[in-house]
Amino acid sequence: MEVIVKNGEELKKGIIAIGQSLIERAEEISRDVDRVTSITIFAQLNPCEIVNFDITKNYTAEFKEENEK
Repeated sequence: MEVIVKNGEELKKGIIAIGQSLIERAEEISRDVDRVTSITIFAQLNPCEIVNFDITKNYTAEFKEENEK
């Protein structure tokens, strides 16, 4: 997703675009969350720059013996 922020109205559109994208991807984001400890959504909106956002899932690691499935 790319939105260029030039003024207050463009900033508003950028924020809405991020929200819409999160809603569209909600099913994908919420998949496989059994061992997820947190989900971080980082957005950076700067004047006259492209709006970017990242979604990071933090997982817990589990050790399972080879005979466990």
